[in-house]
Amino acid sequence: MLHGFEQAGFDVEVVAGFSKDRVRSMRRVRAEMDRGRVFQFAFAEASTAPTSLNDPRHMPTHPMADWQFLRALRRQGVPVGLFYPDVHWRFPFYRAAVSRAKRHIAAAFYRYDLAWYHDAVDLLFMPSSGMRRSVPGWRNSASVIGLSPGGVIDPLPLRPRAGQLHLFYVGSITPPLYDISDLVRAVNEVAGVFLSVCCPPGERALASAISSDRITVVHEHGEALRDRYQRCDIACLVYTPEPYRVFAMPVKMFEAIGYGRPVLTGPGTSASEFITSSGMGWVVDPSSLTVLLRSLLANSDLVRDRHAAVLAQQEQHSWRSRAQFVADCLLADPESRPPCPTERIDSPS
Repeated sequence: MLHGFEQAGFDVEVVAGFSKDRVRSMRRVRAEMDRGRVFQFAFAEASTAPTSLNDPRHMPTHPMADWQFLRALRRQGVPVGLFYPDVHWRFPFYRAAVSRAKRHIAAAFYRYDLAWYHDAVDLLFMPSSGMRRSVPGWRNSASVIGLSPGGVIDPLPLRPRAGQLHLFYVGSITPPLYDISDLVRAVNEVAGVFLSVCCPPGERALASAISSDRITVVHEHGEALRDRYQRCDIACLVYTPEPYRVFAMPVKMFEAIGYGRPVLTGPGTSASEFITSSGMGWVVDPSSLTVLLRSLLANSDLVRDRHAAVLAQQEQHSWRSRAQFVADCLLADPESRPPCPTERIDSPS
């Protein structure tokens, strides 16, 4: 988002780092405002950990600093927006992975953050507006606005190969949240379909269990990852259904769009509604996945059509566009705020 704001033409004053670094920057900004500097708006991003516990020692050394700083900006007439990225701490997979003592401590500080947002923030941005139903204290708030991730726009040419369909999945493969068993099963059932999976090195044992003649598992990043997108026809986000995914807007979906790749995903989520309404891919129930793969394998024009839809819309989903959307929301009157780019079209019934 920082580069997005810069690309959109904003002069950005950065307050970032661990709490002692942020406090130092906050003092500098407030001193500049006392000397007459004017800021159009402020935009903050919460971490996935509680703000007060996000230092190396996970101790609340400056528990009120961010609250006091953003509240001071707001009281001086600076519109304040904050992006709340995740509410994983409310779901069973988090409870299964973290000890009870740590869960209770973390939950208290998560709730503390959500409480002070009411006093310090004009607009609370979330990956999708539907996420607010899982966020205590903000379920019915009109101040919540959907803000999905953006992507780096680097369109890659599509090079279909006769009699072959190449899929690419990048991310964790650890169940239950990242269970790609339906995708693996479907690929193994349809000759001519190939799948590349890029997952973290720590998941090698899981990776070896899904590798086959037509399923390749790698652990890559950077330019090598771009090369994987270059060699694929479709990016996949097909998981076993999980309640957490209902409101999720995966970063990898917009990474794929940035590279010009249509997206294959499952139904019943904010992401699937976006793909359906935009026409930038396919939404398919796991039970129908093999049928769809056979259809795409037999008719490469279907892939070309969705690829063209991605190229026509991808600039709307760049980081620059996301940053401009945030600015437009914070600077507009409540009645004239622009619609969220990924929730602009009514969801299909």
